[in-house]
Amino acid sequence: MRVSYYPVLIASIALVCFACEKSIDAFSSSGNGPVKNGSLSRVVTVGDHIYTVDDNHLRSINAKDPAKLLLTDDRELAAGVQTIFHHSGNLYIGSAFRMYLFDITSNPSKPALLSSFDYPVMIEPKDPILAFDSVIYATATSGIDMGIFRIFHNKDPRNPQLRASIPMREPRGMDRKDSTLYICDGRYGLRIYSINNPFAPILVKTIDQDKLLTGDAMGQNDYYDALIVPPLMFCYVKGALLNYDISSARNPVFLYKLQ
Repeated sequence: MRVSYYPVLIASIALVCFACEKSIDAFSSSGNGPVKNGSLSRVVTVGDHIYTVDDNHLRSINAKDPAKLLLTDDRELAAGVQTIFHHSGNLYIGSAFRMYLFDITSNPSKPALLSSFDYPVMIEPKDPILAFDSVIYATATSGIDMGIFRIFHNKDPRNPQLRASIPMREPRGMDRKDSTLYICDGRYGLRIYSINNPFAPILVKTIDQDKLLTGDAMGQNDYYDALIVPPLMFCYVKGALLNYDISSARNPVFLYKLQ
């Protein structure tokens, strides 16, 4: 019987992320240190609070006393909520129908809705979000070889502006290192973009590790999500975890595949 080490390794990665002195996304309502979460997360911790999403709810939990978690808010949202991402005191929530922005600086126990942006309805959507500086990246895929990569200007979180909509095949989770963006494009590999201009990404290359290792016309891996813990990047693919050295951000070096 094949044993999957993926849950154990992900837990280890999470511990590394919290131990890092530097994080792509850092904010704490109580000064407890950096926070890092992936673009496909359904749970994020910020300071003494935990925020979770399910199909149509955003729940806020006070975890100051880990032995006695306290639900402080239960917000009903539109159906199809998929992901939650935190950046600089704001929560970004992706759903089948819209993107939500909530502020948690004023009252971490009760997030305040800042704005929302309606999406066209897509079948079986997956809606990762990545936010940094004044930029929001959001991907969505229908599951039928048709997806989209949206770019927003987020100078005013109360009124995010859509700057670009780029067609893709099966875009899913993503992460970034400085001016390089990595988007998992399902069966079509890992897309690497230059984001020197974050509102006009330029595709640098595509990696499909199975194709590189076996010479197949298309790799068997389904690239699902990426998480960066410099100088490493972990890519979750169907049934395995791929590890890369990204010391040279646009030239990842494959290290190993764990199944």
